[in-house]
Amino acid sequence: MLYNSLDKDTIFSNGYYESDYDQFPVNTLVAKPALRLFYPKLDFIKIPLSGTYLFRKNYFNFKQIPNDWAFDIAMLLNAFKMEKKIVQVNLGLLSDKQKMINEYSEMAYDILKYIIFSVNERNIHNLSGHHEDENDDVFSYQYDYI
Repeated sequence: MLYNSLDKDTIFSNGYYESDYDQFPVNTLVAKPALRLFYPKLDFIKIPLSGTYLFRKNYFNFKQIPNDWAFDIAMLLNAFKMEKKIVQVNLGLLSDKQKMINEYSEMAYDILKYIIFSVNERNIHNLSGHHEDENDDVFSYQYDYI
């Protein structure tokens, strides 16, 4: 599903999930309000921190992408700043373990820090540990939340 969404004009495809129990607290309380405030054109993204996406890696400088919980939002904001096509795909029902709310603190901190830095146009250098073969055009990534 996600792979088919990456047509020749799309550089970032965000997969998102439905859930019967998880209200995606960091998405709901941090990412979505911050995006609505600072990047209102991205309000169409249902769950920006889904941890599942596909992108054309030759468009991204991974040395400027953080290697922490802000990876998702950094990729989305970088694609947005390039003014390239971004799509989202419903991947169905999430089958995951629910976390306690206090387990999301570090994630919320990293994401809010990155959004604030990006708004202030501060450079974030050499925070990434993601290095892929430069010959591959497409890279997919999924956080392991369990």
